[in-house]
Amino acid sequence: MAYRPENTPHHLTADDLLDDSAYLSAIDNDLFKCTTNKKHDEKSPKLMHEIKFAYESPTCSTSPDNIGENDHTPPVTALSDDTDIPAAQRSCPDFKDTVGYLDTGILPDSDVDARKVILESDQYTMVNGRLHHLYTPRHKNKHKVHPVIQQLCLPQTLRDDVTKAYYDNNRHIGFDKLYESIRLKYYWPRMYDDLSGYVRGCVQCQ
Repeated sequence: MAYRPENTPHHLTADDLLDDSAYLSAIDNDLFKCTTNKKHDEKSPKLMHEIKFAYESPTCSTSPDNIGENDHTPPVTALSDDTDIPAAQRSCPDFKDTVGYLDTGILPDSDVDARKVILESDQYTMVNGRLHHLYTPRHKNKHKVHPVIQQLCLPQTLRDDVTKAYYDNNRHIGFDKLYESIRLKYYWPRMYDDLSGYVRGCVQCQ
């Protein structure tokens, strides 16, 4: 006996049951009806939410020439615009070899000096004809990416002017603030020791 699906009309033959259209016509359409909650049928009004972002302003300026603005210290102007820094760097014993190597590829005659210049050359870069030292500040959170600071390499002939501008003319801010403020913009070898000795020798601070 041929299988006849439930609710199949009795006038259909076995061959008719194999026909797709005949089989679909025998399916009860009520099976596809679903009961929905009337509450869901009604379109609920869209709720609009307003989100406001609050940004904290930095507690202090990162610009070294603006140090002290938050503690009412006037901005520092250390060097005049007409200062010939490239010429002073090329005549400074601390930087002339590095400038010559980065500018022309020429190394000093001494093997020791030449090796030192090559090893340290990746710590320097030339920007608009001026030698800069690349400095990455150290922070406790090592997972954060911190920008590299380009410190202007300060020749020996200009160091006293910068130190006096940041210290004598800046309310004698103490060694820690002096060192941190100058280090954000300038670099020279033994800067820590030089500034420490300058503050210790200040008569007004004794």
